[in-house]
Amino acid sequence: MNKGMTKQRQLIMAAFALLLLTTTAVLIRAQQTPAKPQPAATPQSVEGTYDSELVAEGVGNVPFTLVVKKESEKLVTEVKDGGDLNITGITVSGENVTLAATHQDRPFELPGKMNETGMGGKWEAGGYAGTWTAKRRAAK
Repeated sequence: MNKGMTKQRQLIMAAFALLLLTTTAVLIRAQQTPAKPQPAATPQSVEGTYDSELVAEGVGNVPFTLVVKKESEKLVTEVKDGGDLNITGITVSGENVTLAATHQDRPFELPGKMNETGMGGKWEAGGYAGTWTAKRRAAK
């Protein structure tokens, strides 16, 4: 092999080693950098109107409109077009949310989480189970 090929090979190997070291350093730094905490849901961020649905597995679904608003430093709820379903309250703790509900005057809870588009979760009560979702309507 001639000296030009050997020198070229050495340059390529040096460049590859530098690339490998740089990549390793970036990966190590990324693992050491703490993740930015996500902003917790606050009562103010929960306020709004939601297109919602309660699904009871094997039974059916109940679409409804959920309105969450603040009155005298307390969150209050209102259900529109929910039939026998009523949401009587809401509790928010970080990203966790629980809706206090009644169906035909029987109380139960809808636990869930806040997300980018609204909130939702899984529920069980009185021998029934299912899911619920509440998608925030765009502000007008």
